[in-house]
Amino acid sequence: HRRRADLDLDRLLKATDEFLTLLADFGKFVKPSLSEMRSCLRKLDEGRRHLSLGAKQRRSLRCVLEAERAMQMHGRGGVLADPSCAMGALWVRRGLHLWADVFEQQARALRSGPGGGDFRQQIQRAYVRLVRRYHGWVSRRAFGCAQTITPGWAEVRVRAPWLGASDAALQAELKAWADSASGVVAQLARLQARLDLEDTRMPL
Repeated sequence: HRRRADLDLDRLLKATDEFLTLLADFGKFVKPSLSEMRSCLRKLDEGRRHLSLGAKQRRSLRCVLEAERAMQMHGRGGVLADPSCAMGALWVRRGLHLWADVFEQQARALRSGPGGGDFRQQIQRAYVRLVRRYHGWVSRRAFGCAQTITPGWAEVRVRAPWLGASDAALQAELKAWADSASGVVAQLARLQARLDLEDTRMPL
């Protein structure tokens, strides 16, 4: 139901953590991104434990975010307190959205020809589209440094054999994950918009 968008927070935390563990196989260039996303998972998990909610309500992201709003933790216009569950959820969503976009790009490219596209360019396009406007100069510089050591898909596939040995297997794996993550991203976006928790400020 659009008006009752919600996610099981236990499942979101577990699934995202498992994805980040797999993503670490890609190489050193993902370490800063993974560290930031794990920090956001901790904000979600630790933040909900300080709320006056029952065990069942703590599993509901909607209940958790509504509880923070009721406490007037956040300002109008999506000005979020940090640390908070709302801030953690926002950046988990942005991180998942970026990788879903990258994987969708490569899945499309693999349908067009052997090997697919340029991994570094795909990440750059996704970053510009989805994240850069929320990053200040420090974060943009960190992203640029990571891009200088980003390998191509051929090397990534050697490092992460779970992606699939053939182009067909890789395409299926990436498309399935992108579709699943996009559904989670869409639910998060609806929930955050409804509760006025979309912080568009640019930090350092």
